[in-house]
Amino acid sequence: MKKLFKKFIYLIVICITVVSCSSDDSETPNAQEPIPSNNYENKFVGTWQYMETPHSSGVGGPTSFYKSYFTINSDRTAATGFNEFITATQNNSSFDNRTFSATATTYTFTLPNGTQETGNYEFIDLTHIKMYSPGSTTLFRIYTKQNLNANEVKLIGKWQYMVTPHPSGLGGPTSFYKTYFICNADKTSVRGFSEFITSTQQFSGSEFCTWSATGTTGTWTLPNGTQETGNYEFIDATHVKMYQTGSTSFTIYTKQ
Repeated sequence: MKKLFKKFIYLIVICITVVSCSSDDSETPNAQEPIPSNNYENKFVGTWQYMETPHSSGVGGPTSFYKSYFTINSDRTAATGFNEFITATQNNSSFDNRTFSATATTYTFTLPNGTQETGNYEFIDLTHIKMYSPGSTTLFRIYTKQNLNANEVKLIGKWQYMVTPHPSGLGGPTSFYKTYFICNADKTSVRGFSEFITSTQQFSGSEFCTWSATGTTGTWTLPNGTQETGNYEFIDATHVKMYQTGSTSFTIYTKQ
């Protein structure tokens, strides 16, 4: 069942239909203008998340988790992904762009290769929805709508920076230092690092916190209430400059 669910999250997508524009002045929409969403699709607009904690693998402590999410935009484009934290050395995530459409009772997801999958859905209320696995009337997850601004939506996912060989100068060409942060749709976050220098020098660490963002700054709040704020700048959809607090120094993180 878990494998079915993991496969299912990759289907949380959004379908965009483009109608070509003729050379004369007809009423056909311009090819570069997205077809407006219908009333059913409008209800999906936003970021939705499902969470299991502790992680359903049975490994890890009470803070381990599995989270899957999808974001539906008003132009019927979307992003989907998952984040999971099992142990300090087991942190996984994935992120993809999709397309989407919906009727009163079904959703249709179009994958990048053109494959379409359809399943049923049912709104419990305005902020909770049952998403049934394609072809099933019993297998579903309940997603909760998240309170995110447009800047925060762009930061959702796992981001990583890596140096290899390790900057210590020790170890061979395969030694490395990695630092990462995970921004979840419910505004929880995991920050951590892992490094491999030699077979006897391997270190890792992580911490939980919460996060928020404006158009230029990101803020992480630690469990003790301490806040760390720094500027950020997107290079493109999968690369972001993260500046140290109060500094011009930055690190470029890549979306995983």
